[in-house]
Amino acid sequence: MPTPLAKPDLSAWNGSKPDFAAWNGTNPCAAWPKWRPAPDVQETWDLKGRVAVVTGASSGIGAAIGAALLAEGVHVIGTSRTPGTATAPFDLLPLELSDPASVVAFGAAVAAHPAVVARGGLDILVNNAGRAVLGPVGPPSSITNYPAWMAGVWEGLQTNYLGAVRVTNTLWPLLQARAKVEDAGGVKAKAATLKKKVEVDKHYARVVFTASPMAWSSSAATPDLWGYAASQRALLIYANMLRAAVTSTPISSPPSAASKVKLSVLAPMATATRLVEGARPIFLDPTAAATDPAFASFLANIRVATAAGLDPVFVASAYVQVLKEDKPVRIRKKNRRERERERAEQSSPPQHISHTSITHRLRMRPSGRPAGRCPPTSRWCRAAPPIGARPRSPPSRRC
Repeated sequence: MPTPLAKPDLSAWNGSKPDFAAWNGTNPCAAWPKWRPAPDVQETWDLKGRVAVVTGASSGIGAAIGAALLAEGVHVIGTSRTPGTATAPFDLLPLELSDPASVVAFGAAVAAHPAVVARGGLDILVNNAGRAVLGPVGPPSSITNYPAWMAGVWEGLQTNYLGAVRVTNTLWPLLQARAKVEDAGGVKAKAATLKKKVEVDKHYARVVFTASPMAWSSSAATPDLWGYAASQRALLIYANMLRAAVTSTPISSPPSAASKVKLSVLAPMATATRLVEGARPIFLDPTAAATDPAFASFLANIRVATAAGLDPVFVASAYVQVLKEDKPVRIRKKNRRERERERAEQSSPPQHISHTSITHRLRMRPSGRPAGRCPPTSRWCRAAPPIGARPRSPPSRRC
């Protein structure tokens, strides 16, 4: 049995800003998110009174997102494959992402929901639902049951990739309806709690996709996760290209052609959910756990790593933060040189800029004189010698 990994201490987290010093750095699978939730992010929008759809909200990250939005005053509509057996503090509608007919019926149910009708559309869509896809990648000669293997690959793509595409397209008219309405009442730009006033777009509609860090992985160390990684990579590409398409306006289109719907992608690190527990995953080889010792060891390790992952409540705070921002962007992690410069500036007293530094930053004119004013003792304030003349000696006093 693999050794359980250390879980980061979340007791120091106050619910708004994570304590990054709490993680001891011993468990890469349960590492703090590199970018979200981020400290000192200006929250521009008030979410109270909005309507949100969260797929996969009966458990795990989806349930935590739904609860966090509910606490913000959002009317949440969740989904579940078996809503009759799940309990949640908000409405749960049936949805099977791998079944196109189920997605169509779900779209009709959302459009007829009293909260959506009263709101005149949908403010937030969180495409969170998904299933783990576990099994061998090959070589093809080693796959004993090819039809079952191919059926599992297709079901993984239907659920994790095409399901999100179908849901987004089905609910897009409802999102567009809200995006066209000016929503100045929900803007907190003039609130006293903000550091500075900001100019924000008064149209609000958001789509957030839950991807996985595996979308960026092609490591040979995890070949049994290839099906999951492939579906997550497809989802990432779709989300990025859809965002580029809806935010750009072709030259031949009128200025109003660009959509006001904003899209984001969040990829949580390993989180303590039941994603790989029991029969929840899609197994490309249903007998591998009992017949293949290597796969059985891999499955045990990934279950331990998931159990030692982040608290879903902590992960959900990143989603709320992104939904409150006016222009959510990826927060780049500082490199080593930037961190060293920041530490040096914090530890050393402020340095006064010398006249020489100021002089050399001025833009030079063709005559040889600087474009701006410089100290009277600077050599750049002297007239430039004519071409071919003997250069003058430098001044005795330099600034």
